[in-house]
Amino acid sequence: SYGTSMFPLIREGDISLFKLVDPESIRVGKIYLFVTKEGLLVGHRLQALIKTEHGDTYIFKGDTNILPDEAVSINSILGEWVGINRRKRQITDRHWSSKLLTWLTIHMPKWPALMRFYISLRGL
Repeated sequence: SYGTSMFPLIREGDISLFKLVDPESIRVGKIYLFVTKEGLLVGHRLQALIKTEHGDTYIFKGDTNILPDEAVSINSILGEWVGINRRKRQITDRHWSSKLLTWLTIHMPKWPALMRFYISLRGL
């Protein structure tokens, strides 16, 4: 992993693990790997799913990002995050820390700004 957009759950240097995504099981709050229009691979949390007559649109956002990513279609979503390998230790999406950080991200609107402040203090 590269960058701080999913800090502290996913840190730079972690190896993120993904499984194939089942389009029927996609839900807001989970982390997915997708391809941006620029061709970049990004792993961010699904913030919103917008259903229209022309197809579904998915809005993702990094946990420490203030603004969401540009919307993508189902064809851009490659996998569902299941955990990380960090320094010979595996942390899964079912680990208490993953669940706590998911809850904080979803229920605390000031979480991204707080994490951005922490990252700047630490020089990460």
